[in-house]
Amino acid sequence: MRDNSDNWSPTFRKALQRHLVEQKLYSGPIDGGFGLQKQSAIDRIFGFG
Repeated sequence: MRDNSDNWSPTFRKALQRHLVEQKLYSGPIDGGFGLQKQSAIDRIFGFG
């Protein structure tokens, strides 16, 4: 998911970002982008970080 974010729709990516915010794993913008901060948050939610 984090390595191939372009395979996911912008709507899905924004929903994932909102979920990461709710889980207090991410505090950046809800913009559908997947930079390093979001990738790190995704790692943490799945127990990889």
